[in-house]
Amino acid sequence: MRILQIIDSLAIGGAEKMAISYANELLKYDEIKGSYLCATRSEGDLIKQLDKQVDYVFLGRQSTFDLKAILKLRSFILKNKIQIIQAHSTSFFIATVIKALLPNKVTLIWHDHYGNSTYLEQRPFKALKLASTFFDQIFTVNSDLAHWSRKKLKFKKVLCINNFVANPAEINQDIQISGTPGFRIVCLANLRPQKNHQGLLDAFSIVVRDFPESTLHLFGKSFNDEYSNKILHILKTTDLKENIFYHGEVENVRSFLPHFNIGVLASSSEGLPLALLEYGFAGLTVVATDVGEVRKVLQDNGIIIQTGKADLFAKAIIKIFNDKEYAKALGRNYREHVNKEYLADHVLPEVIKIYESIIR
Repeated sequence: MRILQIIDSLAIGGAEKMAISYANELLKYDEIKGSYLCATRSEGDLIKQLDKQVDYVFLGRQSTFDLKAILKLRSFILKNKIQIIQAHSTSFFIATVIKALLPNKVTLIWHDHYGNSTYLEQRPFKALKLASTFFDQIFTVNSDLAHWSRKKLKFKKVLCINNFVANPAEINQDIQISGTPGFRIVCLANLRPQKNHQGLLDAFSIVVRDFPESTLHLFGKSFNDEYSNKILHILKTTDLKENIFYHGEVENVRSFLPHFNIGVLASSSEGLPLALLEYGFAGLTVVATDVGEVRKVLQDNGIIIQTGKADLFAKAIIKIFNDKEYAKALGRNYREHVNKEYLADHVLPEVIKIYESIIR
């Protein structure tokens, strides 16, 4: 089989990372004769993680109906005899156009990573419903999104597919991280409203009263919008600026994670957050809010807090700092769980079976 992953951007983000991971990891399977990646609108740091054996095309798409980009993609698909298009997130539109142009040549899967899944009732769907008439299959990252596709799009062939972390890669042990070892907290989250950085900062301000040596390290992209600018202003002006570090976008964040003790997510809405899987892969103790698939992924291997409860979030972190053995046990158990259920080697064989059944 020859599989093409399509994504609008290669900036650092969850859906973008999954598109790269699919393209890279599928190369390892005998059933896959070719793995391909297309970025439609913009490139980004994630391109550095693309395996050299993955054939790649960048469209430079400038508008919704960019004829040059559409024809370039069509030519790439025909040249490489691609059989399946897996269109991630908002890239469904150009994939739908290709499907309309090549109805008997390609099979189209839409992979829904929508992160604001707590507020699905507000999600626009008219364009998606029209496009879905060209879909052969829908993948979603959580059960709420699967239910939404069945209800709103009236689409029956919907499967919930776990996100996964790529198999072990070399870790850079020479990275230097500020703060006292044993009291470092990390949050992997782009600066978006649903990530609720304000709630996390409120919780951390409580933690510092008991543990003034603790530090909070934020990784994620700033979009130079109102929300990003607000959070960055708070970080610059807070009394805790000596305890809080904003690292921005980092390409190989996995190399940083072993230097931390607690991984946190204070989100008000999530799909299936890759950050949560990376925390587990690194063996961190996790505190996260009860949104999206967090409870399903974390189970009893971390501490889950109702969203919007900064005091309880802080209490959980303080408990971890106070009881190192408890923290180590949680981190160890969670790492075993992620390695068992959420590595590529566990998820992709089932996905390949789905590919085969769709083609048949």
